Amino acid sequence: MKRLFWRWRRCFTPTMATVAISFYILPVWAGEAVEGSPPIDLFSEALRLVGYLIALGAVALLFVHLGKRIQPKLGASGPVHLIGGRNLAPNAGVRLVRVGRRGWLVGVTRDRVTMLAELDEDDLKSLEEPFR
Repeated sequence: MKRLFWRWRRCFTPTMATVAISFYILPVWAGEAVEGSPPIDLFSEALRLVGYLIALGAVALLFVHLGKRIQPKLGASGPVHLIGGRNLAPNAGVRLVRVGRRGWLVGVTRDRVTMLAELDEDDLKSLEEPFR
């Protein structure tokens, strides 16, 4: 999440500043040159600009949140399901994998995957409950 935020901030901050200047601030300055127009309050225009930027940020965060919720559902369409797992060390952990009615407890390291136990359907049902 942090990496995505910094990448988004690096890409869009100059673009948003350019859009803000070109669409909101420049017309305000240009509007003052027209005779007969009412005076323009720069403070209220700045508040409106900040409101638009906050709304844009909220929509971006909504898209990121929805993407995270939808992505696991799209990836879980195959027959292999990762039920859960725990990291035991920086490069080692255990995972509970289900394929159909069969399940395995596997140890995972950087270099290999080792089957620790084969589980039957009753064991899988009892182990899947905490992950739902």
